[in-house]
Amino acid sequence: YKTKKRFTVIPNGVDPYVFFKLDPLTIRLIREQNLFKADFLMVQPSRLHPRKNFELSIKVIRALHDRGVHARLLATGAYDPHEPRTVEYYKKLKILSRKLGVEKDILLLAEYKFRSGESYTPDRITTRDLYLIADILFMPSSHEGFGLPLLEAGMIKLPIVCSDIPPFREIGADDVCFFSLRDSPEEIAKKIMDFISSLKTQKFFRGVIRKHAWDNIYETLFLPFLEGVINRK
Repeated sequence: YKTKKRFTVIPNGVDPYVFFKLDPLTIRLIREQNLFKADFLMVQPSRLHPRKNFELSIKVIRALHDRGVHARLLATGAYDPHEPRTVEYYKKLKILSRKLGVEKDILLLAEYKFRSGESYTPDRITTRDLYLIADILFMPSSHEGFGLPLLEAGMIKLPIVCSDIPPFREIGADDVCFFSLRDSPEEIAKKIMDFISSLKTQKFFRGVIRKHAWDNIYETLFLPFLEGVINRK
């Protein structure tokens, strides 16, 4: 433009809500929890049961934070309030997440309440939405009968990181990232990052969301620009 003055450039953007046809409840959750500002989203669509190994998921989130990655866990599964074992397991997970300092990044969605007081109840539509906005499907189960979430993730091309138990091995073969249940959370976090770094389209996806989703453009660029114009008057 033949000038040495600095310009504020507002880039074009995309509307993930419309593009993905997200459910209104999902949109509320994303905005209320600022999910589109996260570095990394892991979805685990499992019931809260000891064999689903949620404590490992929580420890991996902590390990990712220690690597400088602001990761968050989206867990859709409910627990049976009338079954003492699962209630105790739920309490154990809450204590662990607080102890590790990641309680705000472990979203147990079956218990989630919006600021208005309304409950968020995961269903097939909202669970599909979480697959669409996540970076990986994370399945650290110690035992499984089959592993349907792997097939669902495959349908939308969502990268999968899971334990190397036989059902997952049979489904995933050479097309998913496996870890051993003997691996430490730190080792698993490294495997996740190494795996994702090899998937350029997935890295690009998160970059598009963080830099070009309209909500983020408005908050980080457009609103400060408007405030600057107003303050100069």
